[in-house]
Amino acid sequence: AQAQRAKLPYKSEDPEAERLLASFYTLNCIEKEKGSKYQCKLPFKGANKVFKAPEFVIKHLWNKHTHVVQEELFLMSYLTDSARPFDYQPNRGTADRGFGDEMR
Repeated sequence: AQAQRAKLPYKSEDPEAERLLASFYTLNCIEKEKGSKYQCKLPFKGANKVFKAPEFVIKHLWNKHTHVVQEELFLMSYLTDSARPFDYQPNRGTADRGFGDEMR
């Protein structure tokens, strides 16, 4: 694990963030042939590229799907933030707030 961690383009001091990012990599790396071919799950220019090792899929994710990786890092940052609000109430629309009754 230590050797592979050194190859990753992003390292976090937070073990939870590392775990979440590793699961993101795992979800987007498909093993096509046992130990020899790996495929990126995200299409690039209409095709899913095949690589010789998982490290190359991770590098591809950072080079060609930067926006997706950045969104994942943003989400990870939010989920691992101890100061984030936990009692989120979803917007239930205007009917729950008393608006719109005049129209009926």
